[in-house]
Amino acid sequence: MRLCAVVCALALAGCRSDPPPDAQTDERPARIVDPSPDSRAALKAAVGAALHGADVTLADDALVGSSLLDIAPKLARDAHGNPIMGRDLGRPIQFELLRIGNACVIELRATGERWTLSHTQCVAE
Repeated sequence: MRLCAVVCALALAGCRSDPPPDAQTDERPARIVDPSPDSRAALKAAVGAALHGADVTLADDALVGSSLLDIAPKLARDAHGNPIMGRDLGRPIQFELLRIGNACVIELRATGERWTLSHTQCVAE
């Protein structure tokens, strides 16, 4: 009987869902603090890489107030600057900034692909 109790206790202990404390799974949504020209360039490069080399325009305060970044596709325009085909009903592409350990990592939410941002300081939200 005692052996059965020990085996059951060990089996239950093995089913814990908590990661070990030293595991690097501590991912938290984050925002950028003290943005600099270098951190903005790193963000622009990462977003551009995620969008297969697209030239993107980002606000200087991108990811400063929130962990989420939405990138709307540029509207196609005719020679007079009018939108072609009217209103664009496409969905924006969404990124999330994460703090993983001491690193600031941007994730393309649709695919889960990640890029570590150099020269960037961030804090968990």
